[in-house]
Order: sequence, then structure tokens, then C-alpha cells
Amino acid sequence: MSESIRYILKKTLQAVKRKGFVYAITAARNRIYRMIAPSFIFLRKGRKFEFENEKLYYNLSKYGMCWNSERTIEMPIIIKILDKMNAKHRNMLEIGNVLNNYKKYGQIVVDKFEKNKGVINEDILNYKTKKKFDIMVSVSTLEHVGWDETPSKPENILLAVKNIKQNILKKGGILLFTIPIGYNPYIDSLIAKNKIKLEKEWYFKKISLSNKWKETTKKYAFSREYNYPYECANALFIGIMRN
Repeated sequence: MSESIRYILKKTLQAVKRKGFVYAITAARNRIYRMIAPSFIFLRKGRKFEFENEKLYYNLSKYGMCWNSERTIEMPIIIKILDKMNAKHRNMLEIGNVLNNYKKYGQIVVDKFEKNKGVINEDILNYKTKKKFDIMVSVSTLEHVGWDETPSKPENILLAVKNIKQNILKKGGILLFTIPIGYNPYIDSLIAKNKIKLEKEWYFKKISLSNKWKETTKKYAFSREYNYPYECANALFIGIMRN
């Protein structure tokens, strides 16, 4: 028996104990699909999804397994919005080194953990700069602020937003960010209850094992679980906050 099959069986048995048989079988299906799908990515070339009444191509990059997660629509949407804002010719800061791996806008990147050339290793909670920015962007990063710490400090996201408004973003500047719904219930609740004031917001739902996505309602998006019935995010939030 191969190591991959042993791993899947082990994880399936653990899932049966934690969440029941149906959840476990679904999780096992997702793992098996993740193993075999890369061989058939070519079949998805040319596939599109709809955003703002326009057809965009899915991002099928193998970097970070983009083809298998919410990243497949995050990148086309974020790039579309930034290009419309003429972001390449404006002062921009990215929280978390994500977009920089798919398209470079000459942005400054602040990432607490990732050691990479040109990346500033500071916590967005404390980062300050004399030069304020027109645009800030964060791709599936803000949900980790405080939440992934030991002990967990979910309220840190509010401190991060406060710091962004007071010390980083210009007056009238915008923060464009995405959140995989279900990963961090605390930030989900803030968005669902309108505790973070947004200028614009969009919601998407994952509708197939082959990672197809479709725009949906806010209410439906927040009813979805993370990692079920499909792997990774099953609903995605994209929002714009203006300072």
C-alpha cells in the first residue's frame, strides 16, 4: 500500500471519529481528487466564470495549487479591479506576499512571516510608514491576523484595521481584500454584521469538485463551511473599504 493511500485512510478514520461517516467520505473524495486532478488541468483551459457581467478566465497556475482553491478566482478578480484602478501607477502596499507571485504592480509587501527578497517582515498590527498609500491589497491574509496565534487573539483584526486607517492608508484610499469564509468565524461575523464598513462587496460559492465558482448572496455565502463539502474555501468574500 502506497504512502498516499495510507495517509488518506488515516485521515478518513480520524474524520469519522470527529465529524461522522458522510463528512469523512467527502473529505477522502476531495483528497483523492487533489492527487489525480493535476494530470487533467489541461481540460480546464479556456474555462471562464462571471464577475460584474464579464467573463474572466480561471487562474490555473500550479503555484500554491491555485487551480484547486479559491485562488483560482481571487487572482483574476483582484487583478481586474486593480487594473481598473490603474494600480501600477499608484502607491500600493500588499499585506501578505500573495499577489506578488502572480502579477507585480511595484507594490511594497508587508508579511510577518515570509522571508523573501523585498518583503518587509513586520506585523500589520504595528507597521507604520511616513509615506501613506493610495491602495492596499490583501489576498486571503487578514483572516490569519490574531486567529492563528497561540493563544488566539481574534480581536487583533480590529486593531489591524485601525492601524491601516490611521497610519498606512491615505484619506480616501482603499483597502481591497478577500476572505475565505468559514476559516475565521470572528472576522466572518464582523463582515456579516456590517461591523467593517465597506464601499463594495461581492460573494462567491464553490459549486463543483472541479473548482467552478459562481456569484452568490451574502446570506448564502455565510451559510457555507470551510473545507466542506469541497476542499479549502467553499465561499469567498471580496470587499473594498475606503478610508
